Amino acid sequence: MKNKRNIPFQSKDANVTGSNMALRGRYHSRLYGRISIPDLLLILGAIVSIVTDQAVIVHATQPGPGCAQPYTYQISIRVPNGTWSVLWDSTGSTMVPEMIKSMGSTFEFQIEPVDSTGEQWSGNDWYPSYEYCYLRDPAASWSGSPTSTATDGLLAVRATYTFASTGTYTFSGTHNGIRAYNGTCGNNCGGHCAIPGVTFNLTVYVFEIQYDECPLWWFNGENPGGGYHVQANLTAIPALGGTYDWQVTCGEDKVNLNNGGADSDHIVAQGDNTVVVKTTSFSQSWDVHVAVKYNDTLIGGYSTWILSPYSLTPKNPPAIDTSLCTWLSNGYASVIHYILKDYFGDTLPCNVPVMEQFNVGDPVTDYTGEDWGWGPEEGNPNGDPDDVTDHIQRAYVIGVGTPTPQGPQNPLGSVKIDHRFGKMRVGSMDKTKGVIVKDNIKWQIYRDHARHE
Repeated sequence: MKNKRNIPFQSKDANVTGSNMALRGRYHSRLYGRISIPDLLLILGAIVSIVTDQAVIVHATQPGPGCAQPYTYQISIRVPNGTWSVLWDSTGSTMVPEMIKSMGSTFEFQIEPVDSTGEQWSGNDWYPSYEYCYLRDPAASWSGSPTSTATDGLLAVRATYTFASTGTYTFSGTHNGIRAYNGTCGNNCGGHCAIPGVTFNLTVYVFEIQYDECPLWWFNGENPGGGYHVQANLTAIPALGGTYDWQVTCGEDKVNLNNGGADSDHIVAQGDNTVVVKTTSFSQSWDVHVAVKYNDTLIGGYSTWILSPYSLTPKNPPAIDTSLCTWLSNGYASVIHYILKDYFGDTLPCNVPVMEQFNVGDPVTDYTGEDWGWGPEEGNPNGDPDDVTDHIQRAYVIGVGTPTPQGPQNPLGSVKIDHRFGKMRVGSMDKTKGVIVKDNIKWQIYRDHARHE
């Protein structure tokens, strides 16, 4: 009897859409910006970074002779009703940068004089005169069309801005200084206390980190296509003329970066805001992160895990046996059913190549005198992960075959003919490539059925 084996790994649907993939619950990725390590926040899908233009100097006009001034002006930022974080300090015209601690699509900015004596500054311009200079409801002076402006009645000049899209925004805010005085020296003291003010000029970059394919997969170096992505672009928007610095900060053994040259864990590109993320292994946890800096300022990043085919789980029922009986032949067809899952126990979302590989040196004879023989390995380039099937058929041909194959008995028979060992791979129709999802399979051929054991 000539051996006849077909392994279709049957496919129901070769074109599972992105929405189908989402229904399977597997978009394992996260975009987030990191402004101050480890403070993280995702805002409406956009990565927002507030960066002050370091080329701009705070302009502070000195007061009249002998009249005290605030030691420091500050400009601060917060999300509405949040906690203020200082962006810049100034003493005279010196600026000291501080990274902000929170992010959002809407921010409040505040200019406020800071002094160890609080709201009051004093001086003795002419003996015995003595004056006190107070802040009294300074005007709220802001450019760039804020959504609101306000003061706190004494010190702060505030404005609220909403950054609805990525891009570069510029604006300035002015504190108008001392607005009133008390003292014994008359109106001259008012002149001494009238500080014209201080102006902060700010540049706001609103960044979004875009990732064009999700999720990423690993097929042991193979690229099966069909809805599976082994590499994707990571892009920082907007595209500006500065330096984009990309680095794999976690999971260096699972992904590489590329920007037109050799693969690397660290890419520095001038004026090029895109890198390619390429998989090199699979994940067992949320363990991959790529961070990006713009002009040495951390603006965001991308975190994920790398999915991969991992196991074949027997389906219910695990096998179905049917009889072959025609005027030319009799025998059986046994179909073994599996579900193809990833490491995290989810069924793969799209059809994928599935291939078997036999060990060298097999088969091994179990029935003396048998001559059934074996064909080559087979597979399916479009296997359905929800029903991976191995179809094993033995048919009787007149005058050929020892012993004669039988249709499935009830109960099934126990006469073994021969067996061999091997593995199942996913991701390629090359039997030596792709990911091994089931190893040490024993294909056991019985007289009236076949099984994986």
